[in-house]
Amino acid sequence: MNKTEKQYCKYLGEKIRIMRTELQKSLRQFALECEIPIATLSRIENGHREAGFITMKKLAEGFGMTFPDFVSTVEATLPEKFSIYEE
Repeated sequence: MNKTEKQYCKYLGEKIRIMRTELQKSLRQFALECEIPIATLSRIENGHREAGFITMKKLAEGFGMTFPDFVSTVEATLPEKFSIYEE
C-alpha cells in the first residue's frame, strides 16, 4: 500500500468511527451487528487495514445506508482534490 492509500484508509476509518459513535454503539456491538470480526473493524477504524467490498457493504447496511450513499459520505470528508495516486 502506498502513502496515499494508507492516508485514504485513515480517513475512511476515522469516518466509520465517527459514524459508529454517533449511533452510540460500541466497536464490539457494531461489529457483531454487521457480522464483521471485531479485530477487523478495529483495524479498519485505526487505518491499519483496507476494507474490502463486502465489508464496506456490510458497514453501509449497518449504518442504514445504501452502498453509494455510504461511499459518498466518506468521500465528502476527504480533503479537496485528494487523489489515491501518488504523484
